[in-house]
Amino acid sequence: MGKNQKFTGLNTDIERLANRIETYLQENGFEVALSKDPTAPPSWFFIQARKVSALRTVAGARRSTDITIKGAPENFEVSVGTGEWGKNLVSSAPLFIVPVVGIGVTLAKLYTAKRFED
Repeated sequence: MGKNQKFTGLNTDIERLANRIETYLQENGFEVALSKDPTAPPSWFFIQARKVSALRTVAGARRSTDITIKGAPENFEVSVGTGEWGKNLVSSAPLFIVPVVGIGVTLAKLYTAKRFED
């Protein structure tokens, strides 16, 4: 179980808050995935972070720190807990990169083959 904290009357830009948390974690050696509400303005953000190292990779350690920010600028809640890397992400960058890289490599191969034929 994590820790929850409610904030009221602060008029906080929660998108900026989520981005600042993401930047802080990245600057401190964490791999970070950020998901957010697709509506405008977003009403929730989910940040998942984990320390990256060869030992953790070999050991299969998938523990992560999960941070959820939800609400409106005048009334929002921040929840911090632990979880498993890759779970509960609606649209995470790490899960999105693999197909994009695959598509990019395929397009590069097609371009090279076409150029070779010409």
